[in-house]
Amino acid sequence: MSTTNLLFRFFLVYLILLVIAGAVLSHFSIQSNSGVNVGVLIGSLYYVCMTFGKKNNRYFTSKEKTLVVWGLIAVNIIVQLLLTLGYMLATNTSFTGQSLLFSVGFVGVLYGVFIYFMVGSIGKTLVRAKIING
Repeated sequence: MSTTNLLFRFFLVYLILLVIAGAVLSHFSIQSNSGVNVGVLIGSLYYVCMTFGKKNNRYFTSKEKTLVVWGLIAVNIIVQLLLTLGYMLATNTSFTGQSLLFSVGFVGVLYGVFIYFMVGSIGKTLVRAKIING
């Protein structure tokens, strides 16, 4: 599995799971919250990173890890932006470009730090589970 394939899978899995989670929460009249979003992020990260490790019998090289972390952060911001815009347009919520960029950017930075540490943690999990060699 290539890093490009990993990023594409992350985009699809993350987007689909966020949409499903939003639909389920909406069906039960529950407001979406960051806890659900973080849970979806964790699940999506685990899926793509574990799959990469299992398919390649190794984890990321230092160069790949840098590329993957930045790629995951970029995909996360794109997905958050798409879903936020979609929600605002569907509900006729007024917004300014600055407020949208600030909110998505703020969440993007927080999630970016989280993504960085999760990618490292998942690699250690693969080694502890003896799925890959450390």
